[in-house]
Amino acid sequence: MYGKDNYAQKGWTKPITAEAAAQTETKINEGDFSGDVMKNVVQIQPEKKMEKMVKIVSKDDGTGGTKASNNQEHSGNLVNGDVKASKSGGVGDPSKGKVASISDVDFHSHPSGTKKVPGATAMWVQPPSKQDITTGKKTEYVFGMKDGTIYIYNKTGVVATIPISTFKN
Repeated sequence: MYGKDNYAQKGWTKPITAEAAAQTETKINEGDFSGDVMKNVVQIQPEKKMEKMVKIVSKDDGTGGTKASNNQEHSGNLVNGDVKASKSGGVGDPSKGKVASISDVDFHSHPSGTKKVPGATAMWVQPPSKQDITTGKKTEYVFGMKDGTIYIYNKTGVVATIPISTFKN
């Protein structure tokens, strides 16, 4: 997924076991929000804010290819309780082995763009990079536009994922 050119940018995750996930779900369904259950729960932004974030990053339509908007990061910030779009990053080429980047944002997309190369298809890495994780100051979000996943992370790594489709109108 990262290839030899940008393996150093590989991020990390903090998964829980399948058993812990099942126990957590059972307790939540029973209305038990006490004790150890809550250490396996990640708070995210309210639904309407998540929908606004999805609308902003959906400048990338998730179909891949070489269209400019599918080969750049789209982003925004949470400002005074509202979701505000930021300037999109530069257009890149996934076959060049460089990461697309944008800085000083609360959420951003990783492009869906693809490019045919001899014997393969080059594409952008979808999860948060090492740089994303190490520079995160709080709970932040990467929207993997190709794989349709929202990666929720902080300085310890990816702490949760959820399908982008959960928040599409």
